[in-house]
Order: sequence, then structure tokens, then C-alpha cells
Amino acid sequence: MDEKQLFSTRLKAALAAAGVSERPGELEKLFNLKYAGRPVTFQAVRYWLTGKTIPTQDKVDVLADLLGVDPYELRFGRKGARHLAEPRLAWSANPIDARDRIAMELYQKLSDPHRKAVRDLIRALAADSSQA
Repeated sequence: MDEKQLFSTRLKAALAAAGVSERPGELEKLFNLKYAGRPVTFQAVRYWLTGKTIPTQDKVDVLADLLGVDPYELRFGRKGARHLAEPRLAWSANPIDARDRIAMELYQKLSDPHRKAVRDLIRALAADSSQA
């Protein structure tokens, strides 16, 4: 297998572990929500998934953050000798997938009144589901 195919295999494994579909359209949407640069296309994402291309390192960094994996391992498949690992937060027994992580990042950007409204909505939904 060449380097591009190996990257594709690692990307698919990271997607599966994060609970994200391997469909290029879904990954394109999630990726573009987090990426500060020019949006990537459906075709570019499809090429990543089929092993035709490897994204640039800035995009690998965003993918890794989105999927909760180490960028170096996603790109190269092994930890570097000088790599410093950042501990990941463990929220509960239920892992947080990429969509939840994006929702939390968007929540942090909200104003205080909007955050309160979101918290109130979550409390109401949780209370409603516990009664059902």
C-alpha cells in the first residue's frame, strides 16, 4: 500500500471511532464548519477517503481535532519521537462524537444570554426524556 492508501485507512478508522459516516458529503460539511481556510470540496474529501490524495497538514490538523485523534498519527501512522501528547477529556462513559464536539465549540462562542437559553433547553429536554 502506498502512503495515500495508508492515510485513507487511518482516516476511515478515525471516522469510525468518532462515530462519523465515511460519506464524503457528511465529512465535507463537518470539516468546513471547523476549517478557517477556504472550504474543501466534496471531491477533495472523496479523494482523501479513496486514497488518491493526502490533505495538507493544516487540514490534517483540523481532521485530527474533529475526530479526537493525534494529527501526527493520523498523517503518519505512528507517534513521533518528540511528540507531546495532549490529554483528552473524558466526559462520561458515552464518548462524544465529532458533531457533539462541534456543538460544544459553537456553544462556547454564544453570548451569555444565548448560553443560558441553550442550558435551559437541555434541562427541559433531559427532564422530559426522564419522565418518558
